[in-house]
Amino acid sequence: MIEREIEALSARDRVELGTLERDVWQRAGELASSRKMGRTLVSLQALVVALSVVSSAVAGITMASERARASGVLNPGANLAPSALLFGKRP
Repeated sequence: MIEREIEALSARDRVELGTLERDVWQRAGELASSRKMGRTLVSLQALVVALSVVSSAVAGITMASERARASGVLNPGANLAPSALLFGKRP
């Protein structure tokens, strides 16, 4: 009984040893190119994330500074600013 199972396994996994070395080197080349492509994709993804963070920060700082300049409350020269009214600077 076990002999039949061993024969079935050996028949299933017949490998020609003449092409084994070529197959191994071919597979090694495929793995190397796959790893290289993976590293390239990771680098590109990191670049996209870095550009997104920098552009978001620049846009946020620009929008915040524009709003601060446009707002009368944060403008120290405004006559109706709470600090001006508290310290007696009337319009």
